[in-house]
Amino acid sequence: MSRADEASPFRVLAISDRTLMGPDPVATARRLWDHRLPSWALQWREKSASPREVYRDLLTLKTDLENDPAILVNDRVDLALALGLHVHLTEQSIPIRVARTLLPAGTWIGRSVHSAARAREAAMEGADYLLFGPIFDTPSKRAYGAPQGLAALAAVAGAVSVPVIAVGGIDRTTAPRCAEHGASGVAAIREIWESDDPARRLSELHDAFVDSL
Repeated sequence: MSRADEASPFRVLAISDRTLMGPDPVATARRLWDHRLPSWALQWREKSASPREVYRDLLTLKTDLENDPAILVNDRVDLALALGLHVHLTEQSIPIRVARTLLPAGTWIGRSVHSAARAREAAMEGADYLLFGPIFDTPSKRAYGAPQGLAALAAVAGAVSVPVIAVGGIDRTTAPRCAEHGASGVAAIREIWESDDPARRLSELHDAFVDSL
């Protein structure tokens, strides 16, 4: 278990993918709140959508959910500010320290990293959590190179004092292994959205991870 485990803002991160979420991604995402889990978040990651489309979708989702705070906008600090949501930055996004000056106190700022060196840099900049991977092989992460593996996850978790969220090939079988190698949480795409019942699958993934801490 990560030494930063108690500070983790969530245990499971559901990452959106409209190619897997059907004709109405917002309605599909809304179903995730059916189980009212205590520690999870939704990252709205729609790189092919325009800023206007992302704004519209997130405004609808936030309004329908009575301003539930556990939503992160991918990359777009301006949309996070406009909507009062959290933000997840990539390695190509603006610096964390700059985002921090623009966003209200209490806003989560996460960062994707792919090496221990980048993890240390992001932690020093003030990231609230780090998304590290891919841990296992998965189609959505092949552009980022070969799987990093569990040993690399353990090395990153041990190198920083902020929560490390494992991503890439995460399912109910691999999530416990990530917990055993220092992850404070796990993130998933296909495991959730390819299920007939995304909310139930999210709950199962959450329990599989938490039970291994």
